[in-house]
Amino acid sequence: MKNYLLIIPVLFLFFSCGTEKELRNDSPTTAEEVKDKVEDTDVSENDQNLESGGAISTDGVVRDKSKDGCGFVIEVLVDNVNSITKLYEPGKLPQEYQVDGKAIRFMYRMSRRPSKCTSALPIIIDKIIE
Repeated sequence: MKNYLLIIPVLFLFFSCGTEKELRNDSPTTAEEVKDKVEDTDVSENDQNLESGGAISTDGVVRDKSKDGCGFVIEVLVDNVNSITKLYEPGKLPQEYQVDGKAIRFMYRMSRRPSKCTSALPIIIDKIIE
């Protein structure tokens, strides 16, 4: 019995050693590295989402929220029965679509970049469908 009490902890230590995964630090350390990583991620994810069909297609109306510090956002109807809408802040909206009240159909995906507008979700527009 005494041998079992000695063998069990030794076996436990033996098998628990060496099972830790190697830690990698891939996270950026400076603000410039963070900006570069976000821009690189947006471009590479764009290609992947278009190939895999990850982009979402929807209709919306462009709204000028410059007074609120948001710039141009896109208002999308998410519930027709209750008239519930969501605002999306595109990273880059082409100049010809920056018209308040303009209806557009577009393909987008969510962005991880911080939004400058508290009432809108940041998105990346992949394609505007005419």
